[in-house]
Amino acid sequence: HGENGSEIEFNYKPNGTISENQVRYGVIKVRYHNYTCEHLIFVRQGYAPIAVSSAANATEWYSFNMRTKSEMTESPCEEGSMFKRFAWISPIRPENNRTGAPFQTNPATNGLACIGYGNRQWRWWWGNADGTNDHWADPTVPGKNMKVADVEDYIQLYNDPNVQYGFGILYDGKADGVQVPVKDAYSYYYDDPLGANNKGRGMRGCFVYNQVTGAQIFLPIGASGYGRRRQKRYYNQGGNFYEGELIYGGRDKIMEEDAGLGWHRPILFDLYRRPGAIYWCYKSVEGPMLNDKDLDNVVAWDFNYITFDFYPISFGNVSASATETDALLIRCVVKK
Repeated sequence: HGENGSEIEFNYKPNGTISENQVRYGVIKVRYHNYTCEHLIFVRQGYAPIAVSSAANATEWYSFNMRTKSEMTESPCEEGSMFKRFAWISPIRPENNRTGAPFQTNPATNGLACIGYGNRQWRWWWGNADGTNDHWADPTVPGKNMKVADVEDYIQLYNDPNVQYGFGILYDGKADGVQVPVKDAYSYYYDDPLGANNKGRGMRGCFVYNQVTGAQIFLPIGASGYGRRRQKRYYNQGGNFYEGELIYGGRDKIMEEDAGLGWHRPILFDLYRRPGAIYWCYKSVEGPMLNDKDLDNVVAWDFNYITFDFYPISFGNVSASATETDALLIRCVVKK
């Protein structure tokens, strides 16, 4: 309780240490404006796999995205690499999103820096992505039993009445407070996790949590805000079209250019700039599902940071053919 205009202050500290195979979690609820507003703060200790759903035999989720087939990221704030469908080979480094081929620039100019392989041109994957398989090969992280999260794993979360999802900013153990500069609040880089002020960067993303148990995972959308490199070509703001450009949405330019209607749609005017991310799923699942007749051949899961949506996405939205696909992020679960 406090007087009007007073700051909301409290302290939180984990109750001791735990082993590497344990995990603790909780949700701090801050109510204000005469209890009409509620702010959620997610806290967690430990990075062991976690069952978020209340369902029997619930899927256990890892806390980190993938850098390569044999390596996870070191922090839950890190976005990891982008991968073409079924292609662990030549993971696309997140550094491309900062320099080289940032938002709406042509990746063909310098190619895309890849882990272990130097630079690759976007069309290189057309002949090397494994378009004949119907699922992702299991990762080979030492000591881990894992697979790429399947559509059914996400559906289990989506259908659980105890599971909710919200979008916000995550800080890891390197941070000593909340960042005020937007760049430091949004732009966690594995090679610069502390930022210019040395206080620890944050990362935007989606918190998926059990409102009864407090169990939670976080899925980052990327330091750039665009967790997707798109295969399909559309004319962008400069009148060019690029394969493999960094962009989340399906549009490429301001709404105003479409018959002058954009001026009457201010909310959608610059929709093409909006942030979000898409994550590959283990294999394709035929639809329809979730009472949506348009959901067919689902291959990925969509995290829309503007509409706060958490929803399946079909093959046709992220691929032009079996090998001509988007490059997306990956999260894994414990293989049963």
